[in-house]
Amino acid sequence: SLLRDKFAALSDDYDENFWSGETARQFCGFIEDSISFSPDWTALDAGCGTGLVGEWLAPRITRLDGIDLSADMLSQAQTKGIYEPLAEGDITDEMETPGRRASYHLVICNWCLFYIPDLSDFFRAAAAALMPGGRLVLSVYPCLDDSDVMRKEAEAEFTHSRRYLRAKAQENGLEEERVEIRLLCAHPGFYAVFVKPAS
Repeated sequence: SLLRDKFAALSDDYDENFWSGETARQFCGFIEDSISFSPDWTALDAGCGTGLVGEWLAPRITRLDGIDLSADMLSQAQTKGIYEPLAEGDITDEMETPGRRASYHLVICNWCLFYIPDLSDFFRAAAAALMPGGRLVLSVYPCLDDSDVMRKEAEAEFTHSRRYLRAKAQENGLEEERVEIRLLCAHPGFYAVFVKPAS
């Protein structure tokens, strides 16, 4: 696929790229500000790439799983020794495998949802993978609340509104804990935490 080819080309020096590192730092900062960790937590890094966010997260929890579309990105992540299993494939399909059901305290997805226009399946799969009381943490490029999803001009990338994120979360039984505007790469973005009710 085009995306796989794109990531294959990026993978070799992805960790040295300023913006790759910057978006990972931005997201980790949001997680740190938003979530109180417990060392016994399990987490799933959906769209883990080479593991830049995972490197920060792994020492804080007991287990970290990773999924990515790109075998080339995953081979870089593998060398870091921070993920228990790494799975290659579509993040939604992989999250929905039976062995992941209600398995995670935390599902994170940074800087990759702009490749997916319709997030319905993503939210459904993430909600299924979370255990009761678990949290989904994500970042998206923003559009105004009078739209749901917009295609970025001249690019196969998409922006999502807060209204849309809230609707998709609600459809899948997730409650909003935090939605913020923060820098995402070099532009404003939406960062969100949704929680699966414990009861």
